[in-house]
Amino acid sequence: MNDADIHFFWTFGYRVFRQLLAEEIDHIATDFDRLMGASRTLDQEGRPARTLHWQAIDSSPRLSALIDNLKVVGIFDALLGPDWQYFGSVANHYTGNTGWHTDDFSFHDKVKIAIYLDETGPGRGGLSVIPRTHVPSLEVVELQLDVGMSERALGVPGASVPCTTLTTRPGDVVVFHQNLMHSSWGGGDKRRMLSINAHARYEDEELLLDNVLRTARFRPQSAYGPFMNCTAMPIARRVHLEQMLRHENSMLAEVDRIVRSVPGGAVDLLPDMSSNLDREAAAEEFARDTDYRSTVAVLKAEADA
Repeated sequence: MNDADIHFFWTFGYRVFRQLLAEEIDHIATDFDRLMGASRTLDQEGRPARTLHWQAIDSSPRLSALIDNLKVVGIFDALLGPDWQYFGSVANHYTGNTGWHTDDFSFHDKVKIAIYLDETGPGRGGLSVIPRTHVPSLEVVELQLDVGMSERALGVPGASVPCTTLTTRPGDVVVFHQNLMHSSWGGGDKRRMLSINAHARYEDEELLLDNVLRTARFRPQSAYGPFMNCTAMPIARRVHLEQMLRHENSMLAEVDRIVRSVPGGAVDLLPDMSSNLDREAAAEEFARDTDYRSTVAVLKAEADA
């Protein structure tokens, strides 16, 4: 990333790199399809639903090597510092629309690299973003609520909310801040996307532990998959795994608690606020994790000071 790329990212919350992984994309697609196979999840009415696989790049030597790829490392180094922490990856078969949401909302910088394996664009499952919604502020919180319940609050469906919709083809890489408000509209029922998540290194041990425990909803059997944390991994990779590995036992205890208390698959439901009747209900649904609630509380306290 050059200085202009970095400035663009922090100004708008995302950046697209055209054909950055063009040389690697065929191998990525092959291993992705091998991992997902014929995986298909159906909803209660028998229609195709989103299917995901946690620890996706951990599942093969070639995919694991993405975490060492200088193009990937260069992005995370530039945005999060050289001691960034790898916080998991997901292989997704998306279907239909994905409503407006953030992956997170906090003062801690968390970045996602999204690799689309099919052509996308407006009306074809292209990623839609609202620039600058990665910046924590009370104005952004209010915007999130309005957008999340757009039909009730703004009088327009989610697909009509003003935004930037990205066009991508295999080999392109989309990088965005996990605070950023985003969605996807249209597209097929087996839209492939591979994402890699990284966080800035944590100085606060309690905040680190909280974020490690949140990965337990995917029910992993270890902090990382067999090809990520292995004796054959490059020495340079170890610094990016260190903080999650430190709390692996606590994470596995949380996995055990979830397995006993919540039967079924991964707990990864995106909030759909459009059906809420009032703003308070929408706010409660949107505040789905401790990072969000604590961030909003700090913003309100600063505004009242």
